[in-house]
Amino acid sequence: MLDTGNLVLASHDSTYLWQSFNHPTDTILPTQILNQGIKLIALFSEQILPYWATATVGSGFQVIYNESGDIYLIENNGRKLSDVLSNKELTEELYQRAILEYDGVFRQYVHPKSVGSGAPIAWSPLSIFIPENICTNIIASIGSGDCGFKSYCTLGNDQRPICKCPPSYIFLDPHNEVKGCRQDFFYREICDEGSHETGRFDFERMTNMD
Repeated sequence: MLDTGNLVLASHDSTYLWQSFNHPTDTILPTQILNQGIKLIALFSEQILPYWATATVGSGFQVIYNESGDIYLIENNGRKLSDVLSNKELTEELYQRAILEYDGVFRQYVHPKSVGSGAPIAWSPLSIFIPENICTNIIASIGSGDCGFKSYCTLGNDQRPICKCPPSYIFLDPHNEVKGCRQDFFYREICDEGSHETGRFDFERMTNMD
């Protein structure tokens, strides 16, 4: 295990036969390079809709995460094509990592290298992440967005999505709110005039919904 966090299998001449940096899951670390064909996967996420792109399809070669905390895309000749994340607040006194999280947001975290006495300090997210509002960034002609079907998404104070159910609906899985909602009432599709069911239906006005 190298100081960079890269787990390597090396031969007698120190050549890397295998390294974890070439097989990332949801996290990348400083000095890590993503070549074409390598991708990050948000763990536990069922979201497959594309919702953010650098608009550099066909010209990108590598994604670089340097020790200064910058993450950017380069061409074959090494010319920078696009910044993915760039934060000038980072210093050498901080550990870093970047994660494609379960909600589909790509966030960068830091942790102080030297921690004094007292309670342990947790990893802190930086203020720059992609996209800024996951609730409004997933737009498609059909699909469930960041939350599941029959539910809706609001952004919390920590910039994380909060999935909610409309009135008279409940979560399909109380332990996994991104799976969507289901109706919490029984109905029969009998709405003709004179039906006993007509008085049991009503309209609920909800703003900013589709």
